Amino acid sequence: MGNGHGEKMSRMQDRAIAALLSASTIGDAARAVGIGERTLREWMKVPAFRLAYQDARRELIATAIGRLQAGAGVAVDALVEVARHGRPSERIRAASVLLTHARMGVELPDEPEPPAARAGPPVAQTVDGRRAALLELMETLRLQAQQASSPPGTAS
Repeated sequence: MGNGHGEKMSRMQDRAIAALLSASTIGDAARAVGIGERTLREWMKVPAFRLAYQDARRELIATAIGRLQAGAGVAVDALVEVARHGRPSERIRAASVLLTHARMGVELPDEPEPPAARAGPPVAQTVDGRRAALLELMETLRLQAQQASSPPGTAS
């Protein structure tokens, strides 16, 4: 395609994908790239663009999950430390969080089912559902950490 419109469009679409990953809305993403929202919505109907966007989202989610997993040990250590040495209310809260998440770990299968054995929604819906659950868990942990670090007598 040379240096014509095709390459420029491809670079613009790459920028649009990056904007979609960080913006709150499609309109915000379009404005960040300097295109109309209608244009971006049309691009999102194009299979190649949609596939590239889905791949980028999966990579972003995988990276986030990797970071969470890498920090999980530190988070558990912090909870254990609070459970051992915190004020009584903090100790109870930390113990509750540890037990809740330990129970969740027991409920997970040791080995995932092979893809062919899975029944259920398409992968994109599963990824979106896991992302939502992950974001909810992250927010819960953030709020619990915030409450645990609040001085006594302050509202949470």
